[in-house]
Amino acid sequence: MYNLTRPGVGRSEIWVHHFDDGTQQLLTQDGFGPKWERSGRHVVYVKWQNNVSAALMLLQQDGTERQLSPWRTSPVLLPTKGSRDGRSMLVSATTNDSTPLWLWSLERFSDKPEKICWQA
Repeated sequence: MYNLTRPGVGRSEIWVHHFDDGTQQLLTQDGFGPKWERSGRHVVYVKWQNNVSAALMLLQQDGTERQLSPWRTSPVLLPTKGSRDGRSMLVSATTNDSTPLWLWSLERFSDKPEKICWQA
């Protein structure tokens, strides 16, 4: 799975390469920083809205997109690693001043983290 940004196009796409048959598949447009959740069935990523605000999203196996966080300009939530039970994702909450690590629910929309793991 990788990001693709084309010159002159104001968005970043998320693609997956299927090594078994050599095909490629567009998963979503306006996405960045994709990570598989623990089971490998869903993808968690950042979706941009007008290149200004971002939200944490979950792309389900059937192609349904589910929003996990509100649209905001700061902090941008970058997924890093899924929890062992598959119910949460460790995210870095990037701002201009710091990058705390938060545990974010994959089960529902939320405007705050489940847990603050580290904050300077």
